[in-house]
Amino acid sequence: MNSTTFTRSLALGLLAGALYAPHLWAQPPQMPPAAVEVAEAQSREIAPTIWVPGSVISRQDSRLSAELSGTLTWVAEVGDRVKKGQPIARLNDRIWALQVADDQADVARLQSNLTFLEKQVERNERLAQTNSASRAELERLTMEREMTRQQLKAAEIALERSQYDQTRAQLSAPFDGVVVERFAQPAEHIGAGQAVLRLTNTQALEVSAQAPLDSARHLHPDTQVAISNQKQTQPAQVRSLVPVGDARSRMMELRITVDASHWLIGEAVRVELPNGLAESAMTVPRDALVLREHQVYVFKIGPDDKAVKVQVKTGHGYGNRISVVGDLAEGDLIVVRGAERLQEGQLVNILKQHAAYEGLASNS
Repeated sequence: MNSTTFTRSLALGLLAGALYAPHLWAQPPQMPPAAVEVAEAQSREIAPTIWVPGSVISRQDSRLSAELSGTLTWVAEVGDRVKKGQPIARLNDRIWALQVADDQADVARLQSNLTFLEKQVERNERLAQTNSASRAELERLTMEREMTRQQLKAAEIALERSQYDQTRAQLSAPFDGVVVERFAQPAEHIGAGQAVLRLTNTQALEVSAQAPLDSARHLHPDTQVAISNQKQTQPAQVRSLVPVGDARSRMMELRITVDASHWLIGEAVRVELPNGLAESAMTVPRDALVLREHQVYVFKIGPDDKAVKVQVKTGHGYGNRISVVGDLAEGDLIVVRGAERLQEGQLVNILKQHAAYEGLASNS
């Protein structure tokens, strides 16, 4: 091949490449499927809400006192977990043990006297039938037998009392819990009614919150509310309301049952309460919202497993869900994880579908 032919071939190749290159540039690169997690859009009754402060407390938190005075021989350590009925403190019970032994001796003596008198009465009754014993002697023995029987009953009661006092020398846990504080130490002498330790049930938890009186008409036992702190939001249920408001603060107390696995006693929380009439609205998990400077939108999954961008207007929130207005229908799958980097029309790979009440806001 001469140089002229080579030059012509090179020029034709460059011209063909230049003509075909725009077609290559016009084709966008195929993006891999995005890994996402989804939840259903649901129609729910949503009411306007307010947030009020609250504290996590235990339903069983007691300062346990000694029933008797005496010297402590042992006290459970702070942090010890105990079961109901398990000993948590003991007094020196020597004096009560001696009293029990003394009362047992009285009972045994009176039982012996009663047995003897019963035999004497039976013997004299037989003799009286043959006029071999006087009627007066029989009546005296009968009277002594009845008096001894009553004395035995009194002695048995005294023995029972002494045994009860001896058991009170040991302080037992009235419920399952953890020793959180000791007010007295072993070898100290304490008086009856003096606090020995503090026992707290760490499993029976609830939130105490103060609600405005204006919200009272929207609250009742079993009302669903949301409990939140800086790390999580969990659904909960009102256990009871105290129907008496404070004259100064215009607030009333309510107690809300919570799951002990999510909260710690003494923790400060916020409680979301209904503060108006509920209305039907389409809702999505709060985590589904993508917030931009001039718009708020979500991604729903189309029938071809592609992301569809839907602009929405937000309304009232409740728990981990919020009401929205947009092109959404009941049961639409909404992206709740992975939406930040998702693009319109991108294929998706659904890793997980969250349940309706799952704590998305708490990353559960």
